[in-house]
Amino acid sequence: MADNEHQFASPPCFMHEIDPAYFGTVHVQTQQEIDVARWRNAERERLIGLCKSLPRQHQREASRSICLSINLVIGEIQKGPVGFFWPIDGQVNLISLMEEMSLESLEVALPKKRPNQAEVCFYRWNIGDSLFVGEEGAPVYCEGDQVFPQIVLVPITAFDNDRFFLEGKEKVYNKYLRNIDQKPYVIGVGYNFQNIKTIYPQYDDIQLDLVVTESGPVAWE
Repeated sequence: MADNEHQFASPPCFMHEIDPAYFGTVHVQTQQEIDVARWRNAERERLIGLCKSLPRQHQREASRSICLSINLVIGEIQKGPVGFFWPIDGQVNLISLMEEMSLESLEVALPKKRPNQAEVCFYRWNIGDSLFVGEEGAPVYCEGDQVFPQIVLVPITAFDNDRFFLEGKEKVYNKYLRNIDQKPYVIGVGYNFQNIKTIYPQYDDIQLDLVVTESGPVAWE
């Protein structure tokens, strides 16, 4: 055998036949996970469609009620910056609360997802600061200092009674919450009709601490 030849317990040409999970570096989707992903996509589209079709008056009244409830919750647990979001696709509109907090000199942050980045980052925002249109058509801001909110308000597409939630397909909030050292207090923000029996939570799903809808904070059994 030549010096530059090596012996293998199994021929390397057969390595493609080995389950990648064996190496501990790749998560291989099971058929169940594939089916769940398809169901989630369909459910996400259905609920986003319902959000978009809500009468404007209902959206305004629901957003007003939710702002009042969130303001009370934040007042009880306020410890630092609060991460807001800019509404798209019929999401709850918290802009009035965001502006009110900024005027009261409380720390407010807005998220931005950088190109080729899997998760969002939050940047300090003050009323009057300029915004520009981001990837998904929502105004975003990233001229301020990056901050790590102590409270994060998440725009949810659906939530279940185990406090798991659906968001956009890229799951930028789930990824953000998994990858930070100190988990903030996470409040899901949505409408009553987005409460479903289960989202079929997977290994990488994060639970919310609280959900607030137009009926107020959701009481978990």
